[in-house]
Amino acid sequence: MNCKEAEKLILPYIRKELSDELTVPFIEHVRSCSACYDEFEIYYTIRHMLQSDDAVTAGEGSFAGEESYDIRQMIEADFENRLNEVRKAKRRKKAAYAGVVLGVIVLAALVIAAVYPDEVVRVFYSAFKFLTDWGIGEG
Repeated sequence: MNCKEAEKLILPYIRKELSDELTVPFIEHVRSCSACYDEFEIYYTIRHMLQSDDAVTAGEGSFAGEESYDIRQMIEADFENRLNEVRKAKRRKKAAYAGVVLGVIVLAALVIAAVYPDEVVRVFYSAFKFLTDWGIGEG
């Protein structure tokens, strides 16, 4: 990813509208490019200050409290959270795919058992005999 592409993705990332496929290369680029990181930091800071409940005291128009923010630490935490979300989504997709594959295998086995019941019994009997000959499954 180049700087021009990354700059176009800053706002979608901050709005949490960036796809999982683009999130990882975006974060990798921003972490490795100081110019893009600085640009991202500006947008992130503005967004954080606008959304923060603590940033502006109601009616006073000044910053509330004595709390200071480590924006770079907040950005890194946000990057790690987003990367973890992407990893979890990938694991969920893999698990769903494995479930579909397993379901298809079970369905195929049931169809085969329905079409060739005698052969299925013979296969199970052979497998049982093989296991008991090896001492597996004995009471």
